[in-house]
Amino acid sequence: MEFSLAKGTGLGSLSSNSDISISRSSVKLYVSGFEFVGIGTVNGDYTKVIFSDTNILINMRGQRCSAIAALDVSTTIHTERVGQRVIAGGDKVLWFGGFIKESDIDLYDTDTNVRLETSVSELAGAAVKNTKLTSGRFRLSINGEEVENIGSV
Repeated sequence: MEFSLAKGTGLGSLSSNSDISISRSSVKLYVSGFEFVGIGTVNGDYTKVIFSDTNILINMRGQRCSAIAALDVSTTIHTERVGQRVIAGGDKVLWFGGFIKESDIDLYDTDTNVRLETSVSELAGAAVKNTKLTSGRFRLSINGEEVENIGSV
């Protein structure tokens, strides 16, 4: 799916909570705009996302955005047997999670590859401390620099 929007979400809700489960699928999102999330909610109170046996590609460019998140509140992400790739650029761009609340990210048997170009590199790397990686691969590049420590293994 391809979207161009001022404010919104590719999959999820603009103003309500989002509880999203995707299984045995392939998701490709190409999103551009001002303030948005690829998957999740912009103005809801939380986002909970569960992916299993799924391939995900999110390619986005925006002013204030996150690939998978509740933009300003709590985000929970759980993946099992997933291949996910995020390519994102813009002013304030995050890979997972939002700008205010901390995120809880559990990646099990998941291959994750994230490449960001953003002015908030310290915030973009903040979700790393709350990431649990079990039996998978993880690669995060922020402004061309590889992030080494990715939470617990």
